[in-house]
Amino acid sequence: NQLVGGEPGEVADAARPVTPEMVLITVPPGFPQEDGTLNRTYTLGGQPWVLNAFNDEAHQQVAIDFMKFWYLPETQLEFSRRGGNSAVTAVLEDPGYEDLQPHFRAYKYMIRENRSRDFWHDPNYAEMLAVQQEAWNGYLTDVVPDAKLALDYTACQQQEILYDADRTDIEPSEACADISI
Repeated sequence: NQLVGGEPGEVADAARPVTPEMVLITVPPGFPQEDGTLNRTYTLGGQPWVLNAFNDEAHQQVAIDFMKFWYLPETQLEFSRRGGNSAVTAVLEDPGYEDLQPHFRAYKYMIRENRSRDFWHDPNYAEMLAVQQEAWNGYLTDVVPDAKLALDYTACQQQEILYDADRTDIEPSEACADISI
């Protein structure tokens, strides 16, 4: 019942109160494996920090100082209080962390114990992003006729990139041979 665009905790409809006790957020489902176990792998999101080596020294220092401030546990804890997802261990281990937002218990589970993949740092990220941007931009500019085709093309091309780079044992499906934009 959070007011979209409002302050944290600002209620959209006072006649329909929602309290944390009324909210249950679970981890997304896992994928059954041949041995009967579940593979629960989740993707970390967010844009990477980019520091330009061609900036002058003063601008470089401002960027570095900001990053030092941003990753302080107290800064990340406040960010979390306001709904942000921190990945700072000291914040995740804070005794009250899971009570700050309804989804934090599931979030904390998902990013621990080798359950997450940070695709932003995959060596093939730039190539995969270029394919995605080509397809999605094509759809938005009416070059690609429908969204499903843009998504299917992106998935097929990215799977092929990962397979060719030995990042996965799963080849693109046979259906991918007929998908182009």
